[in-house]
Amino acid sequence: MLAAGLLLAAQSILSSQGAPAPTPLTCPATITVTGTASVVTPWQAESAKSEHKFERPSIYNGTPGKQEYDLAPDDTQTAGKRVRETWNLADYRDMNLFVRCRYLGTPATVVTNIPAPLKTCVFSFQNVAGNQPAASPAFECK
Repeated sequence: MLAAGLLLAAQSILSSQGAPAPTPLTCPATITVTGTASVVTPWQAESAKSEHKFERPSIYNGTPGKQEYDLAPDDTQTAGKRVRETWNLADYRDMNLFVRCRYLGTPATVVTNIPAPLKTCVFSFQNVAGNQPAASPAFECK
């Protein structure tokens, strides 16, 4: 009888905790790009690999490579040189949402859909003067 009571209590506690939090989504910190030049005879192209660090995300409604609508952040906060941009995803769930991760020194990108349980995406970075890329970029959807 005591065991049954403990089992019911444990089930009650577990069910009151609700569903587990969704796994956060982040862009890969780096990507490796393999490139081969297009050349004319008598030249021969040699392929090369290069690693590129994460630069920034772009968030879209639609379908990657087809109908895409670039979404501006809903909120931007600045503290000194640190900038924090936030997207509130619930406002855009009438269509598919996806993120395209961009990398320094290459036009190559990676893309993935943003799962429905995720509610916000935040991109923070250190603003650098001039035409330099942002420093210390961090991106996460949760």
